Amino acid sequence: MVSLVILKDLLLLFLALFILYFSFSTKKYPDFYYNIIENLFKNWQNKPYVDIIKSDSKYCPPEYEYLINDIWPGTIRGCACSPDILHKHICHETDTDDCINVDSVRKVHLHIWAGTNLCVKKSKKNYFDMFNEIKGKGMGIGDKCVTLDDIGNIYCSEDLDFITNTTSIINNSTVTLNTTNNINISDNQTKIIVELKISEDTPCIDPKEINTVTYPYRLLDIQDSSFYFTNKIKSEYNDFRYNLIDSELVRNYYEDNNMTSILSSLPLYSFPGHKINVGLYGRSYIGWNVSCSIDNLYNEFSNIYFVDSFEGLINIYAVIYILIVFSIFLLKRFYKKIGLKQEDSIQIPGLMDTMLIFFAVFGFIIVLMSIVYLGRLNIILKSTVDTGCSDNITKTIFKFIYQTLQWNELKNYYIMWIYIASILLFAIFYLINYFSERNQEVVKTRSMKKYSIIENEDY
Repeated sequence: MVSLVILKDLLLLFLALFILYFSFSTKKYPDFYYNIIENLFKNWQNKPYVDIIKSDSKYCPPEYEYLINDIWPGTIRGCACSPDILHKHICHETDTDDCINVDSVRKVHLHIWAGTNLCVKKSKKNYFDMFNEIKGKGMGIGDKCVTLDDIGNIYCSEDLDFITNTTSIINNSTVTLNTTNNINISDNQTKIIVELKISEDTPCIDPKEINTVTYPYRLLDIQDSSFYFTNKIKSEYNDFRYNLIDSELVRNYYEDNNMTSILSSLPLYSFPGHKINVGLYGRSYIGWNVSCSIDNLYNEFSNIYFVDSFEGLINIYAVIYILIVFSIFLLKRFYKKIGLKQEDSIQIPGLMDTMLIFFAVFGFIIVLMSIVYLGRLNIILKSTVDTGCSDNITKTIFKFIYQTLQWNELKNYYIMWIYIASILLFAIFYLINYFSERNQEVVKTRSMKKYSIIENEDY
């Protein structure tokens, strides 16, 4: 029986090692993939412009907001040493005497384009609202229609008032004003624009990255990895769904937004050359096929936070679980040497096994919850990939995330079955132990009866 107990404990330790191995075989999709999907939902939450005006002040009137919402990120503290050295830390005692500390500068919001503060009034509807309206709905009598997104979905409404010819709005040479100071829109030939971005070159697919022609100032308060340089960039990193609307000199752009004095005060800052432009890029809604579900995708994909949390919890718990199994394995081998009473030495192994069963059941519950979240999300992602719900860029991202999460779901099934095997091992050992004790009692009872019969015969 002792050898059977040792075998059971060794099997538990072996199973715990498998749990640890599979837990840390989790595949992680790159963060920028999730950034792209998150930006997709933000794109759908944008609302079309219904009116754009020029503001004579630096503020916008009620019900209007800035059309341009760019941010100069500010700088961190640093150390400037002559002739041309900048460190991303305050000066140390080991630095030379010609080094000075550079104070940080707060970020600045930039709203002026081509010397003009443009203010916009937006519709009350976003893409989610209009997408659900166009499913199964045709054009009615008296309806006005507009190309809603970049895959050609058409939205029609009787009171349609979206601005579509954004190029003529932004470019000062073609802007005309009427007596109410509203910009006059004369045609309806282009797609609606719902998202604008300032960039020195074609914006990056990852919204948290910046495509820049000029080398960024070293103390900018932004990660170096957030920059892609035009002379190094590959075309697959560009988001060509953005169209160039207008451009102006970077110098003029900063001057119009009162940035010249701030930039001049930065040690070793070099102003962009007179031929370096910054572009105003715009794009429409990222299209979604009307045969696909949009609400389910949004609702289920929000569970990605839970999925990532569960994956981290599974990893941490696997480490805790194997430490507990290994510790109890050692304790069972040595606990009798500490001089326990007979009844304690009998009860302790049972308490240890009870503890292991509890941890195995709890681990099973954690993995099962992760499988539920992953399963629901993977069903939506598979449908999205198979149906071809969006453009190639979005489809490729969804496909990669689906393949990654599909593997994670599979390896979580492995972990779940290993926890189940651990629990079954306890059950089998309990039954073997139970029937062994019953058999011993039967043998003992028979021996006592036989001994009693012999005694009676002798008597």
